[in-house]
Amino acid sequence: MGRPATVVGAGLVLSLLLMPVLARAQWMWKDDQGHTIVSDQGPPSSVPNSRILRSPSGTQSFSPPASGSEDNASDASKDTQDKTAAEKEMDFQKRQKDAADAARKQQELAKKQQQVAQLCTNLRANLNMLQSGIRVARMDAQGERYIMDDTQRSAEMARAQNEISQNCK
Repeated sequence: MGRPATVVGAGLVLSLLLMPVLARAQWMWKDDQGHTIVSDQGPPSSVPNSRILRSPSGTQSFSPPASGSEDNASDASKDTQDKTAAEKEMDFQKRQKDAADAARKQQELAKKQQQVAQLCTNLRANLNMLQSGIRVARMDAQGERYIMDDTQRSAEMARAQNEISQNCK
């Protein structure tokens, strides 16, 4: 009964000791003789991408080369990977720009709505003042102060009501 527990314990200790080694080994590729190489450093530049089984990014490639020499296939594969990464970056930047544009438009719309609300408040206050019948003084073109008469007051009330009907809903 002590012997199986010792074997299990030894296996557990061995696996715990190997975990850091395996965690650092992020690259896996086949060499010229077909042996699988596992390393924490990338393969030499002479190894085509088609023989790289695993890279630090987690991508795996098990497909054989399409046709022609392995170097041509690896160059095409590398171009496809680079293009895909570039396209992903462009898509990401486009989404960020679209989101920023939408936020800017939303802010502009909110600002415009606030300005319209303020305009309507001022127009209604002006109309209420004109309808109250109190004396209203204005300035003419020369800077002289004058009191509005009933015809001027009526014209100003009509203008204020027209602006309210056009701008305030």
